[in-house]
Amino acid sequence: MAVIIHELRRRKRTFAKEETREYIISGATGVSNAEAIFMEGGGVDRLGVDIAGFSGSTISITGGNLALSSINTSQIEGSDDCFNVTAKWDRGGQEQEEEQVGGEVVSFDVSPQTVKITQSLDNVSNRAAPGIVAPDFEGGIGWNGKTFTGCDKIIPSLSFTLTKIVGEGSINNAYVTGLAAAAGHCNNALWRGFAKHEVLFVGMSGSRRDADAYTIAFKFLAQNSASVNVGKINGIPKKGWEQLWVTYEDTDHKAAKFIAKAPYSAHVERIYDEVNFTTLFGG
Repeated sequence: MAVIIHELRRRKRTFAKEETREYIISGATGVSNAEAIFMEGGGVDRLGVDIAGFSGSTISITGGNLALSSINTSQIEGSDDCFNVTAKWDRGGQEQEEEQVGGEVVSFDVSPQTVKITQSLDNVSNRAAPGIVAPDFEGGIGWNGKTFTGCDKIIPSLSFTLTKIVGEGSINNAYVTGLAAAAGHCNNALWRGFAKHEVLFVGMSGSRRDADAYTIAFKFLAQNSASVNVGKINGIPKKGWEQLWVTYEDTDHKAAKFIAKAPYSAHVERIYDEVNFTTLFGG
């Protein structure tokens, strides 16, 4: 009887670190023979497509190869020459190598954040009772006669953590205190795709990984730069973590018989110092 390797199913682990496949091998003379046939490769997949180029010891995936880490073979009940083979491949030593000194992992989170705003993007309409002209506050929200009370707005908040493996020889008091002093600083130049002043270093945590290295997690917040409009004041450039504030003046709306408030001037302030992120955290 001809030997056939027939693939049943595949199960992949996230980030292509691990893959398990199940096969039926027919025409084998025993468990050892079935495993030997499997290691030679060949056969057909679960849809009957030829996979003659298959090799049992390694499989090719996007981003590299996985190495065979385990194989479990059992005879199918009621059959003399049919066997189930479940094989597992993983990255093995390759993954360990990536986790040596100098390796890094980036994790991120985008969550809603509530902020108080007193100025809208656009004034959509102003309405009043018949015979009365509604005043125009030029986008100011919630005027109560004294101040703009504003409203809550949901905006996306991006935070991310850069986890690096650092050699023991690099960890000393000067290294730790230097990074501590950098907390509350922004990037002074383009860094990892973020423009100057868009990333804020907010802290770190670290622990010994083994006898030769530490694992350190650097934590950041990110905020985009923008060109801002406030009332009739247009195109105000504001870098990510710079702060904008506005003064208002009385405007006499004679037709509305109302003294309203409207933006008079807009001011952008830098409140965070900058440091070289590439020097501290790598490019």
